Amino acid sequence: GEKQGETVLTEQAQQMQQLIERELKRARITGRAAIGQHFCPEQDLHDLAETVKALHHRKPLQIDLDIDAPQCIALDQNDMLELAGNLLDNAAKWAQHRIRLQLKTNSELFLSLEDDGPGIDPELREALLARGQRLDENQPGHGLGLAIVNDITGLYGGTMQLDESSDFKGLRVTIILPLS
Repeated sequence: GEKQGETVLTEQAQQMQQLIERELKRARITGRAAIGQHFCPEQDLHDLAETVKALHHRKPLQIDLDIDAPQCIALDQNDMLELAGNLLDNAAKWAQHRIRLQLKTNSELFLSLEDDGPGIDPELREALLARGQRLDENQPGHGLGLAIVNDITGLYGGTMQLDESSDFKGLRVTIILPLS
């Protein structure tokens, strides 16, 4: 009937919209910040850390930022905020008290984030990088956050590694992005 035809059209339109948005995002990402604001690590990450602390205000979180980078880098600010924001939010969910974010640049951008939470078993780390896998269903968004970070890292041709923090014994996420 007519109603069914409309529903199909609406669904197709929504799928098209999603496809277009995804393509635009990909163009923006691979455009190496030709569009959009550049990423300014010191300021952007400081603001992000304050936001994450406010969001998780029930916990006495200490977020240490160790940044050794130019004032601004030719990477898209939104992508980098999404990447670092997901990492910080994820760490804040699991950390007891301490999170350390280190960022430095040379020919590559090196970002490492550690927390003093329970960490992740080595066998589960791989599964977590597959989109949407969650380790703990009671903690919403745990797997998705890291999967988003993994996607952004991949779009920039970078690498992401999960292991144990030698200092804090929680999870350490290391991301390396090539800088053109």
